[in-house]
Amino acid sequence: MRLTVIGSGDAFGTGGRFMPCFMLEAAGRRCLLECGATSTVALNRMGIDANTIEAVVISHLHGDHFSGLIFFVLQGRFGQPRRTPLTIYGPAGIEARYRAAFDVLYPGFLSTQIDFEVRFVEMVAGTTTAIGGCTVATVEVDHPYTGSTAHGLRFSHAGKTLAFTGDTRWCDAIVPLGRGADLYIMDCYAPETTAAAHLTWAEIRANLDRIGARRYLMVHMNSGMLAHRGDINDPRVTCADDGMVVDL
Repeated sequence: MRLTVIGSGDAFGTGGRFMPCFMLEAAGRRCLLECGATSTVALNRMGIDANTIEAVVISHLHGDHFSGLIFFVLQGRFGQPRRTPLTIYGPAGIEARYRAAFDVLYPGFLSTQIDFEVRFVEMVAGTTTAIGGCTVATVEVDHPYTGSTAHGLRFSHAGKTLAFTGDTRWCDAIVPLGRGADLYIMDCYAPETTAAAHLTWAEIRANLDRIGARRYLMVHMNSGMLAHRGDINDPRVTCADDGMVVDL
């Protein structure tokens, strides 16, 4: 498996970073994990052909994680014509939220004809789904005000595992979700202070050994966390940057 960090930032582009978006490649197939509003811009800047991406997996229904779907589909209709189906995976209500956002931003577009099919699959916590050559296990995490369920995700392929907290505050799911993973992508919003709906580095640092992942990648960092990234000296832990590539 190969992970490319398309966007490592938070909802505000703190530090000039793109909103959350990661590309996972396995068995010659590509999927996106998250699709924030800036994702199409970031993909184009990196020279990645969006039409080679067959699926998008959304952890929860906040705009900095799913709203880029609108522009991704528009580009497939007008900018880089797409012919192959696109499958969008997400929590309950993903299709309704996508349609509501489209209707607000581009009224009437969904009633027009496009040359590729957009499919939706709702993911349920406690189940597994086959996506882009991987088996994906879904767990519920604790992130409020989404109007649905927030998910952590665990991708497995050919003996390798990538885990992702999504956005969450500390909850019981965090440790088993990442246990033994080859790479654990973690929401690390703030350094020591309490982040009401997110994880902090202090919480993560205290639990690295208990989780037992081989490598950790910190994402979704606010200005305070970015300012203190140099304080992280555990060799297992890396702070993500846009454009980073990690082979598992």
